[in-house]
Amino acid sequence: MIVSIEKAIQVFELLPKDLQSYYMNPTYIAKDSLNNQKLKVCFFVIHQENNIFYHAFYLGNVLDTNLRDILTPYGYGGPIIFGTKIFKEKAINSYKDWCKENKVLAEFIRFHPLANTTESYYGNLLFNRETVYIDLENPGDLIGGFSTRVRTAVKKAYKNNLKVIFSKEPIYLEAFINLYNDLMLNKQAGSDYFFKAEYYKELLKSDHTFLLSVIDTDGEIVASSICFMTDYIAEYHLSASTIKGRNLCATNIIIYEFAKFAKENNVKNFYLGGGTDSSTENSLLFFKKGFSALSKGFYIGSYIHDPINYKDLKTKIGDFDNKKILFYR
Repeated sequence: MIVSIEKAIQVFELLPKDLQSYYMNPTYIAKDSLNNQKLKVCFFVIHQENNIFYHAFYLGNVLDTNLRDILTPYGYGGPIIFGTKIFKEKAINSYKDWCKENKVLAEFIRFHPLANTTESYYGNLLFNRETVYIDLENPGDLIGGFSTRVRTAVKKAYKNNLKVIFSKEPIYLEAFINLYNDLMLNKQAGSDYFFKAEYYKELLKSDHTFLLSVIDTDGEIVASSICFMTDYIAEYHLSASTIKGRNLCATNIIIYEFAKFAKENNVKNFYLGGGTDSSTENSLLFFKKGFSALSKGFYIGSYIHDPINYKDLKTKIGDFDNKKILFYR
């Protein structure tokens, strides 16, 4: 059933710690929704003693029809289902019935590689790309697990007297927004990669959100990142740097400093994500692999709730991207 955000938070906090990625926290999803108010935030929850079905998603309209679709917020999502076999079957059927009653055409899910939400998924799963994470429980010196090139880069950053500051003060947030927007413009990124200023302000109100800025010897902010941290998972959310910052290895020192911070707070893993595409030769993936040899597969999920209308819509539109589940978006 659809529940309030307050009820969703109560149930989310009952989930095992290793499933509590901040990306799936109701609080994060409410903040993320500020970027696209055409989508409705929904929390479908069934809670029976130790059995839980938790699914936080966006409900959108399909073109000019009376049909709807389901998609995950920016980042990751997907239904989290655990309990007895009988509960799982009944909960999934209840969710499918709700989708049918609410004229849901299809759903598209981005599963979190560390929060294993794919185990009980009822739809199709497709491997998309490799992602990287750092095991913070590994004993010994953290930097010892980095590749030679990353260790050299971190040492170079310190040698250049770069300083990492943890602060949510407006001056640092403004600098981050400018750096990030400049980066996206240079990359000619799509509109989905640009966010409203209100979103950033709301995001930073959470104790799970951290803003890190790198200052050089001239007092200039040359790199900045937003990271998340829960009891179990730290996550690398958004990041940008200037050309000068890249030359000084500023992003390397941000990742190292936040990894140290998370380790000191007994967090288990630091999730860095993957590359900008599915290629194993992607330059961003290569950069992240320098911090850890550990990887997990990123999967996307899909389920067609209304096959007849789905097929009819494909026929009606004609020219569409066959690779996209929500081809009309």
